[in-house]
Amino acid sequence: MSREKTYRSGFIGGVNADASVETRIESLGDVTINMSETVIDNLANLTIATDGKLAFRDSGFYINSPSSTALSLVSGGTLTIDAGRDITLDSTRDIILSADGDQITMDDGTTTRFTFNLDSTPELDVAGVFTIDCDSDIVLSAAGGNVTMDDGTTTVFDFDVDNVVLKIMDDADTGDYFSIAVAANGATTLSTVDDDSNDDADLTLNADGKIVIEAKAGDEVVFNEGSADVDFRIESDNNANMVFVDGGNDLMHVGENLGKSTKFNTVQDFTGSDPYGFATDGDMGGEIIKLGSATTTLSNLYFLTDSGAWTATDANAESTAGPVLLALALGTNSGTHGMLLRGFARVASSLLASTATAKQGDPIYISGTAGALTFTAPSANNDIVRIVGHLIIPANSNTDSIIYFNPDTTWIKVVA
Repeated sequence: MSREKTYRSGFIGGVNADASVETRIESLGDVTINMSETVIDNLANLTIATDGKLAFRDSGFYINSPSSTALSLVSGGTLTIDAGRDITLDSTRDIILSADGDQITMDDGTTTRFTFNLDSTPELDVAGVFTIDCDSDIVLSAAGGNVTMDDGTTTVFDFDVDNVVLKIMDDADTGDYFSIAVAANGATTLSTVDDDSNDDADLTLNADGKIVIEAKAGDEVVFNEGSADVDFRIESDNNANMVFVDGGNDLMHVGENLGKSTKFNTVQDFTGSDPYGFATDGDMGGEIIKLGSATTTLSNLYFLTDSGAWTATDANAESTAGPVLLALALGTNSGTHGMLLRGFARVASSLLASTATAKQGDPIYISGTAGALTFTAPSANNDIVRIVGHLIIPANSNTDSIIYFNPDTTWIKVVA
């Protein structure tokens, strides 16, 4: 039997003879091949002219080309492979799809879902949601140096893989952007840019939890490294200037921005309403020392003994009210809660009586009652008259006192 056998124009019907010897089939009409007992092996040419169709019957088919010869399916018009089940391309080498029309498309039977544009700027267009699901790494490699993402019209993400810079642009103005740049040794810079020079490119950290800044031990956390005229401000719940550093004037304020002033300032604001930030008896702040472990009573007045202990004051004795260091207790232990040497304090009426009749600015003295204060100067023989502060404003509907505690270093001993 000849090694080359040709079926020509008009061939219609089944081919199930020894088709392994056929190397050329030509038809001007339809060709139907029954695959139940047939393998087409070493087929050099399969040509179907005009509007003819090639149909393979049975469960599947195989077309094997010689090992040294490529197998090509060539169509002068549209080439359609229509299968009732899966179409599998299985190759031990490359599978190449080449389209002179610059596009390869895939559809679901009614809608084109994937379009591969193969011109000088290749791209993949997807109709619908596109999901990449990988059980290992996904690698994007760009020899051109950039990987970009756009919203259909405007590039909003730009990964500069050469310089390790990520830019996220405003889709309304791509000159406005946020960037992350990584340099040698992992040095990282976060930047915002407003190309209109409006200084509106704020950087906000808004966390649903803690914001933690942690530097390497022995290093430092630096704000305003470039020494620019930039202010630093920390707000509290009710104070916009709880801490304020004036970068242009080299000043620091606590509690309020005072403008030009001394290098360091603290502000206690009493222009509000009762209780003026001092919510409970014993609230105080200022210069505080933690020393020893003496048992103390909140807001009581103490002096420091020569043995390092804290003992309640008494205006009836010079040794407990005269040439001694005084302090108000912040709690029940001098070492745990501390002692106020100077500052503001709210004192209960049980320790400082007659608040209702006292006037703002009135002096406050050591009382003859141990640990207490008084608006009345002691007058008995040998009593010690020593001013320890002044009334700033009554609190709690004139029941308690907010005082400025600032013990005088001088005193008078009464001789009656």
